[in-house]
Amino acid sequence: MLSSRYHVGFTCIYKLPGIMGFARVMPGDTFEVSIRHGNQKWKSKGYVSKDNEQKWDQDKRSLNVQICSTLTVKVRRTLSLIL
Repeated sequence: MLSSRYHVGFTCIYKLPGIMGFARVMPGDTFEVSIRHGNQKWKSKGYVSKDNEQKWDQDKRSLNVQICSTLTVKVRRTLSLIL
């Protein structure tokens, strides 16, 4: 008897174009976005340049879809001290 199993896998591609909706996005601000789906995790850090353009260390990531897992997205504004 021959038995085979294979799962049809779906992939979701996340692209991070920028932060919107914050009241005061100013040049010099830094943000951290983390996405967690099941046991998969992705973090990206970004900052706002002087011309209000947002730069990210990783702006695209693909994660495998897991039907029974939750999707958690957290956005955090990180402050840096200038000495």
